[in-house]
Amino acid sequence: MQLHRTLFGLAALVPFLALTSAEVEQFEIFPGQATWDSSIELPGMSSKAATRGRTDGEPTTAEGHCCGMKGLGGATIEVMCHPETVAMGKPFTVNVKYTSDIKRPVDVHVDVLNAHTKAFYAGKWEEFDTQAGEVSLTIQMPSWGVEEPFLWKVFLTPRGEPFPNMLAETGFVAHLADYVKNDCAPFKSYGFDPPELANNVKTVDFVALQKVPAVLTPGSQAMVDVEYNLVGAAKAILSVALMRKGPNTIISSFADLAAPGQNKVSLPLSIPYDAPKEAVYIVVTLTPDGASWEDRLAEDRTYRTKMAGTRMRRE
Repeated sequence: MQLHRTLFGLAALVPFLALTSAEVEQFEIFPGQATWDSSIELPGMSSKAATRGRTDGEPTTAEGHCCGMKGLGGATIEVMCHPETVAMGKPFTVNVKYTSDIKRPVDVHVDVLNAHTKAFYAGKWEEFDTQAGEVSLTIQMPSWGVEEPFLWKVFLTPRGEPFPNMLAETGFVAHLADYVKNDCAPFKSYGFDPPELANNVKTVDFVALQKVPAVLTPGSQAMVDVEYNLVGAAKAILSVALMRKGPNTIISSFADLAAPGQNKVSLPLSIPYDAPKEAVYIVVTLTPDGASWEDRLAEDRTYRTKMAGTRMRRE
């Protein structure tokens, strides 16, 4: 049974807070009738300003560990080797390895920023289609304008997504000097699919966006293709929402009862006539029936969509 609705007012909080299957049935609103309420915020979502698009978040220390943004989870990333010092105008190499709970296109990133100003200094990423990999990234620092303290970010994202969509994150300490000390030996990056992870797709809760419209037109209905696996709850709600980037407020949303096991569905998402022409993103969440947003089983997001009439840059 599909339960179609578009949310408005305080009802926009429902799929992320305490939506039950009975409450879903109370919402039978025709597409296009939703109104945008900028006063609604989701608990636990940060509104940090982006730094050079791809990387943001408030560091707790200058040593490269960032908190304040909750990633999507479902993966690990580890630094295998990093230099002790870096130098302006000089290349250096960082070697990392990653695993992902499910096989999906991912990007492995290494970025260095100023920990105080969040100015982006240098970074590189590499794309993979495998469930695990070992990655060697050679990066060159700018020839001028570099100052400590550094914020080193090593993270894994779904393909083409920015740091707030990280699946996993770590960091390290490397200082500025006149030369690169204890640099890492570069190697040819490679990906692989570990046999021990092959069955994860059947045994872990996950939700993954498969196809999302690149452009959203106000007054229309967009279809969002999602793949998910439900094993951690007897009954759960699958929710999709169009969000305003920055304040993280809901513009419109839709919820449906999730079937157990692995499934692929297309979810309708109404784009209101008065939707804001500014930066937006789409989030899909799998939550136990009646549970809060903080207790969600799985989540996926994409920033690779925009409202008609706005520009979107590479995050």
